[in-house]
Amino acid sequence: MGRSPARLLDRRMAFRQVSFLRKAPCLVRH
Repeated sequence: MGRSPARLLDRRMAFRQVSFLRKAPCLVRH
């Protein structure tokens, strides 16, 4: 296996954090 699962998981977590930060302002305003 060339791709490591840990690296993919870290990338997924980063993407999830970015999406949360984008939604955060809307939740705060609401």
